[in-house]
Amino acid sequence: MTVLHNSISAYWDQRAASYSREIAAELHSDQRGTLAFLRYLLSTFAPHLALKDDSALGQGQAQVQGQALDLGCGPGLFSVFLASHGFSVTALDGSEGMLAQARLNCEHFLSAEQQERVTLVSGDVAHPPVAEGSCDLIVARDVWWNLPKPQVAYAHALKALKSQGLLIIFDGNYYYSYQNPAYYQDYTKTHQNLDGVNVAEMERIAQTLPLSYQLRPAYDLKVISDLAGDSVSAHAWVELKAPDDSAAASTATNTVVPATSSADVVLGSHRWRPFTPDNSIALPEIIDKFVVCVQKH
Repeated sequence: MTVLHNSISAYWDQRAASYSREIAAELHSDQRGTLAFLRYLLSTFAPHLALKDDSALGQGQAQVQGQALDLGCGPGLFSVFLASHGFSVTALDGSEGMLAQARLNCEHFLSAEQQERVTLVSGDVAHPPVAEGSCDLIVARDVWWNLPKPQVAYAHALKALKSQGLLIIFDGNYYYSYQNPAYYQDYTKTHQNLDGVNVAEMERIAQTLPLSYQLRPAYDLKVISDLAGDSVSAHAWVELKAPDDSAAASTATNTVVPATSSADVVLGSHRWRPFTPDNSIALPEIIDKFVVCVQKH
């Protein structure tokens, strides 16, 4: 591990307990809409992986819905959710503090049988310890932006996918303000439950990270195309914020929401718009959160 990797892990070790409270709340209410959109993507692009309740699954080996890899699992949002719907999950993180919280959340939210479906692993997200072609589903949220080598992470994740498998990345243009000041956000105000953790430390780290200087998801789609070409299909969506969204209030242009499009995916109070590199569908002036979904042919 490099000094940069160690600094990133140390920061998230400090954030682990407080961030875990946010994840526990999401597992109860899905207030960010992440789990609903994950369910939508699975049913749309990989019906064979569509989520099932345990009561609808068979017994024994038939209970395994698929092999999932949760990259940068944090306190276990995806790991808990997927294990509760029949997936066998490898939960990988470079922060021991996050893995400890993931273990606690598995114990709290999952039955003993469901807990056996989750394997917690300490390691480098960019080099997951899984075999090529072994994963039906790879997921990550708010991870890629703080990777020192995001292209390497994409290369290894794409190799790990099975044919017809999905790689789903939830992320954001966090700290892109180093490239474009219009993207500035005061994370001391938008982050919850900091418990005294100094966000300035992550600001310092982010200044050295490559994705602080790349506008996404255009960057991600290009990297994926360069790495995999026609062997995959890649799509992206941008989250549209409501005008009264408090998290967007710090940036005036974030409150400008384009007119409704028939292409929008609307799930409850959350709206996602397809991202097209040619801007054929109107997007917000500031792209905050987005999703990239890649299917291997």
